[in-house]
Amino acid sequence: METRNVQVEIITARNRDQPIYSSFLNSDLFRELIARGAKIYEEPYKYLHMKAVDIDDGKFVTIGSLNQDHCSFYQNNEANILIKNYINF
Repeated sequence: METRNVQVEIITARNRDQPIYSSFLNSDLFRELIARGAKIYEEPYKYLHMKAVDIDDGKFVTIGSLNQDHCSFYQNNEANILIKNYINF
């Protein structure tokens, strides 16, 4: 298997607001990522909805609330923003 020098850190809520996911533990959901060196941080007291992704130390950053589901695409008023940092290129 090919390995790359990729650093993965995930900040997530310990508790979930959707009953279908309430029985899943982060240790189960992220088992393979943790085994490959990812760092997982849990917020114990609040639900988290906002998402952020930083690629190549700030060359590309996306921030927003959009989920990948039907409601987010067609019913909710959600959005993300993509920021491209040309200075680091």
